[in-house]
Amino acid sequence: KGGGCLEKMSGVQTVFWFSVGTGTLSWICYKMFEYEAETLKTTPSIEFDDLKSALPEDGTARRVALEGIINCMEPIASKHHTGDEPVQCVVYSLNEIAKFATRGYFGWWSDEKNVGSTRNAVPFQLIGDAKNTPSVQIPALEYSLANGCTEQLLSDVSNVVIPHKFTFQAFVDGMRSSRRILRHSHFEERGLEVGTPLTIVGPVVRRKDGIIRMVSQPVVISRKTKYDLISDAEENAANWQYICYAAAGIAAGCAVYVAYKYTREYIERKNARQRLAELRERKERMGKGGDCKGLAECRICFQVPADTLILPCKHLHTCLDCTMQLNPKHCPICRQPIKKIIKVYN
Repeated sequence: KGGGCLEKMSGVQTVFWFSVGTGTLSWICYKMFEYEAETLKTTPSIEFDDLKSALPEDGTARRVALEGIINCMEPIASKHHTGDEPVQCVVYSLNEIAKFATRGYFGWWSDEKNVGSTRNAVPFQLIGDAKNTPSVQIPALEYSLANGCTEQLLSDVSNVVIPHKFTFQAFVDGMRSSRRILRHSHFEERGLEVGTPLTIVGPVVRRKDGIIRMVSQPVVISRKTKYDLISDAEENAANWQYICYAAAGIAAGCAVYVAYKYTREYIERKNARQRLAELRERKERMGKGGDCKGLAECRICFQVPADTLILPCKHLHTCLDCTMQLNPKHCPICRQPIKKIIKVYN
C-alpha cells in the first residue's frame, strides 16, 4: 500500500526533488555572488598618485582595485581594419572563414569552412587620467574564464570580406582536386583597444627599482567601475536569494502535501481495518444464531445479512452500513430516491 501511495504521488515527489536541487544550486550561486560583493567591498581602491605610499616597500604584494586607462608601448595592430590606421590592441583575436563554390551531382552550392582562429595578447600598462602619474605593469591576459578575460571583454574591430581573385588556372586546379573553388574570405577581428578604461583587481607589488607591477593574472577585469561591479554582484545575489526562497517554499508545500496524503491514507486504512473487524464480528454473531438469522445476504458487500428496509420502494437487499454509504441516495435495486430506512430484526 505504501508503494501504491508513492506511485500516485510520483509527480509531487518529482517537483519536490526538483525544488530541492534548484534551491541548493541557487543557494550556492547566492553565496558566490555575496562573497564576490563582499570581496570587492573590502578591496581598497587606490588612486595612481597614492600607489607608492600605499604599497609596502619590502616588496610584499597587496591586493588592490585600480581604475585606469590601457596604455601599451608595443601593441598589436589589426590586419584587416578598413579605416585609415590599424587599431592598436593589447588582446587581439582573428577568425578567418573561407567560402567556397562546390560542384555536386545536381549543380553548384555554397559551402564555408573555418580556416583558423588566432589570439594574441601582450603586456600593457594601466595609467591614470592625469599626467606624470605612476603606471602599473599588467601581464599579458590569458584566455581564461578564471580571470574574467572572456570574449565579452573584447569589442568588434572589423568585419571584412575579401573577394578571391578568379583565374582559369585556379578553377582547373579546384575542379581536379576537390571540386571546390574559393570565392572569398571572411575575416572577423575582435580586440581590447589601447585607451579603453578598465577596472582591474589583483595583487600589486612595488619593486626596489620603483616599478609597480601586478605579480599574477588579475582576479577581476572589467570595463565597468568598481561601484557598478559591486551593484551587479549584489543584484545577482538578491535574485538568487529570491529563487532559493521560492524553491524552498515549493519544497515545503510538497512536503506538507505528501505528509497530508500519508496521514489520510493511514486513517483510511485504520478505518477499513475497524470496519473489517466489525463485519467479522457480525458474521460470527450471525453464525451463532444472532438477531439477523434467516435474512438474505447484502447485495453490495455479500458479507452480512440484508437487514435494512428501504422506503418507499420497500426493498430489503442491503445492510445498514452499505445503505448509509450509498451515494447518491438511491435504491440499488430500482434506483428510486431513498426517503427513509428501517432496521429489520428477525
